[in-house]
Amino acid sequence: MQKSIDGDLMILDLSGDITFFNVGQVVREIDTARHDYGVARVVINAERVPMIDSAAFGALVGKARELMEGGGYLRLVNPHPGIVNALHRIRLEEILPSFKSFEEAIRPG
Repeated sequence: MQKSIDGDLMILDLSGDITFFNVGQVVREIDTARHDYGVARVVINAERVPMIDSAAFGALVGKARELMEGGGYLRLVNPHPGIVNALHRIRLEEILPSFKSFEEAIRPG
C-alpha cells in the first residue's frame, strides 16, 4: 500500500485482493489520515485489486458513510469489472462509487 496526501485528499494505491484479513490496514490508514492530516476525501486506486470480499466491502462502505457524514467521500478508481459488477448488484455504487480516472474521481459532487 502506498499513500499520498494533498490537503484533505488521500490517494491509496493498493494491490492484491482486499479481504477480511487485510481491510483493517486500509481502514487504519484512512482513520490515521483523518485524525492526523484532516483528510476528508479518499480515492483508492483499485487498478491492481482483482477482488474485494464481502467483509471488506462492508468495512469500506462503513468508512465511506463516515466520510460522507463529514462532507467527504471514499471512491474507487479503475476497479476490476468484477468489483464494479458487485457494487452494482448489491446497490452500493452511490455510497462507494467507481470512476475510470482520477480526474473524474476527485471532482466535487
